[in-house]
Amino acid sequence: MKVFVSALFVSVFLLSCTKNKFEGTVTNVEFCDSLSPTYLSHVKDIVDASCAVSGCHTVGFSSGDFTSFGTIEPYIHDGKLENRAVTLKDMPPSWSQIDTLTAEEFEILNCWLNSGSPRN
Repeated sequence: MKVFVSALFVSVFLLSCTKNKFEGTVTNVEFCDSLSPTYLSHVKDIVDASCAVSGCHTVGFSSGDFTSFGTIEPYIHDGKLENRAVTLKDMPPSWSQIDTLTAEEFEILNCWLNSGSPRN
């Protein structure tokens, strides 16, 4: 009987544990509230240094021109910017010679996107 109860307890314990993967982004609300990022005040510098560089998201680049708010805006609205830069964090690509975004830069982009991507 002891073996049965022990086996039942272990089974219930093991079955109650699941591994759930969160498939989204988490925003640090306090950070976002203290920052209120806009494209011109925070995001443009990140984009200019990490995206709109020679050989990447410049005028005529097949995957999008990120040299101005107007040319990056379609990628904001269709979710591609958030998906690649914030969710997947695969931009800039690892093979490029551009440094990966810092945790703070990721958070700024995330806050900006979650606040409606204000221009000024």
